[in-house]
Amino acid sequence: MKNSFAKMFTVCALAWVFGAAFIGCGDDGSSSPKGTGLPAEVADKAELETYECSMDVIGEKVYVTELEENYECDGEKWFKSYDQTKPSSTSTKSSSSKKSDGSSDSKAADKDGSSSSATGGAASNHDTVDVKIVSSGTYDCSKYKCVTTEFLNQDLLKSGKYGEFLDERDGKVYKTIVIGVGERTQTWMAQNMNFSDSVVKSHCYDKLETNCEKYGALYIYENAKGACPAGWHLPSSGEYEILSENAGGHNGLKSQYEWEKSQLDRFGFSALPAGFYKESAYKDNGDETRLWTSSLHPKRDHWVQQCDTYRLSDVDMWSGIQSWFVDESYSVRCIKDVSEKNPADTIVIKGYEGSYGTLKDERDGKEYKTVKIGPREWMAENLDYDTLNASSTSYGGKYYTANQARAVCPQGWHLPYMSEWDSLVAYVDRNRENISIASALKSTDGWNYHPDIEPGRDVFGFSGTPSGYISGTFRSGELNGNGTSGWLWARDILGSRDAQYIFKLEDADSEYEGFVAYATQIPVRCIKNLHSDYEYGTLIDARDGKNYNTTKIGDQNWMAENLDYAYLESNEEKDSLSFCLQNEPDSCAKYGRLYAYETIMDSSVRLCPSGWHIPNYTEWNQLFSYIKDDIPQQAIFCPNGLMLRSEDGWKADENGLNFYGFSILPSGYLSQDYYINGVAYLAYASDSKYKAGYLNFNYNASRFLYEFPTATSRNFAAYGIRCVQDE
Repeated sequence: MKNSFAKMFTVCALAWVFGAAFIGCGDDGSSSPKGTGLPAEVADKAELETYECSMDVIGEKVYVTELEENYECDGEKWFKSYDQTKPSSTSTKSSSSKKSDGSSDSKAADKDGSSSSATGGAASNHDTVDVKIVSSGTYDCSKYKCVTTEFLNQDLLKSGKYGEFLDERDGKVYKTIVIGVGERTQTWMAQNMNFSDSVVKSHCYDKLETNCEKYGALYIYENAKGACPAGWHLPSSGEYEILSENAGGHNGLKSQYEWEKSQLDRFGFSALPAGFYKESAYKDNGDETRLWTSSLHPKRDHWVQQCDTYRLSDVDMWSGIQSWFVDESYSVRCIKDVSEKNPADTIVIKGYEGSYGTLKDERDGKEYKTVKIGPREWMAENLDYDTLNASSTSYGGKYYTANQARAVCPQGWHLPYMSEWDSLVAYVDRNRENISIASALKSTDGWNYHPDIEPGRDVFGFSGTPSGYISGTFRSGELNGNGTSGWLWARDILGSRDAQYIFKLEDADSEYEGFVAYATQIPVRCIKNLHSDYEYGTLIDARDGKNYNTTKIGDQNWMAENLDYAYLESNEEKDSLSFCLQNEPDSCAKYGRLYAYETIMDSSVRLCPSGWHIPNYTEWNQLFSYIKDDIPQQAIFCPNGLMLRSEDGWKADENGLNFYGFSILPSGYLSQDYYINGVAYLAYASDSKYKAGYLNFNYNASRFLYEFPTATSRNFAAYGIRCVQDE
């Protein structure tokens, strides 16, 4: 009877606990395994299913005559046993069995010797993803292939913190451990997989079976995908990142044994330095382990495909998510499925419901969606402009180095500063509703699914994609973070141009600011210049009839070009006190003239047209003060004049943003008898506070403000002039 033997088993157990001598407990005279009430033999699977498989009879076997096979109970369902020794004797088949609903089935022999059943039991479904984890020590290691527990946290083992799971494919028993709390709880196997069959191939470190028994097997990626049993899976990069966060860092996951530095293994993950196999050699056993993830990178024609691994090393800085080639052999640690159905399949994500603008890149004719988020307009797609050696991403757009990124945005748009990224995050933070900032900015598809990470909602239309980045840190041209990271370049340089800042859009909310080496290749999102829709005025110099563009900035009206008035007076040394760069007339038309500093300092000389004058430093400062609220904080009194430089005419990565159409070009200067190209020094007149001098608008200027040399100096110099209208 399906329930009676379970009750008898319970009574016996209680009797043993309290010391009672129930000598005849469960002995009804029938021949059944260990007095459990199970028959030693049944006719077929249908009859077997009439007997309940529960924790009370875990490990018991029943012979199925029709199949000529032993079936075993795992505490929840019947499965084909690994022990196929036929019982030496069998009991008389039970004439009736009781189902869990209390109804009875009768089995009687027909006159022709055949048997029939009123209701045949359904066969057990061995493909179910339900996972049966039992208390540690439940499975008898004399019957099953228990994986060694020698390298687990012995305190946790003794206190019963580990669970136990039977892999029905080969009869191995693995310990399990729960790590994390609340929504971030994960259930992991506490030992590496050691499974192999005709499909899933594996090998042992140094080809020694004892190493498989200790460290688990090594798999190439294709086999690693099938190593985990039903109900478990190969973890994603995101799941390993959550694990690391739950454990307070990578070192919290290492076993107390085998590592060079002693570890606490407080959480019972108990990772051993199993080593790996690559480049036709077994390597680094005792020093590190690499565990496969499911985060496979897109196939690229000229490289072997890559996949992320979770690396633990004695060298702390090497630990973390890193990608390696799929034909190398690493270990596998399995994580329990959250549910039978991926919750992402049932999530309804509306995404952005507003409107998009359009940007046409005149260089190649490509068009991009744009979206206004708060006061600024952003590209809603990654830039896809072709430059030398730029590789395409899997999600549209290309990867660029830092130097390429600074010069690659279309005219009227620029690479954002971190302050502009910060403003975007702040706006989203103020206007999001019950979702994370990362979720609000991420696209609704393309990101690796993880049950503990909020999917992309794309509320504002930014549509950030997980394109990852290409880094030469570990191997030249290595793709990282594909599916989990949406890094984008920022304009800011760190230190002496050794690294550049990035905006980090990750799987979940985190620190958004980071920096990487120049050679790293990362996608680009451009932001529209402020005041890029300026309108020029016109100034005609009555002295020579030349026309100049002018631009109104606050209360000031400035020339938008350098002065090109030919002041031909001479001195003792020079035939003229104004010059064309390199003495080429075409340079004057493009850059304006250069004027001797002694002429600029002479208040009796009028160089600017009538109604205009050479600005003093106070007037320049008024310009900077007016625009400081519209430009990134880093650019206020910026020594390279980025906000005011022209968008072209400079070296590729030195072009400016040209706010208000101010259009500073590299007009050069004259020092003694030498012309200096590629720089922009613009003069200012003296006032009550500042002596006359020049401003440095170059990309790599170490100073911004310079005074002219004294009149007694032997250094002769000439500079460009911008005129400002008289008040």
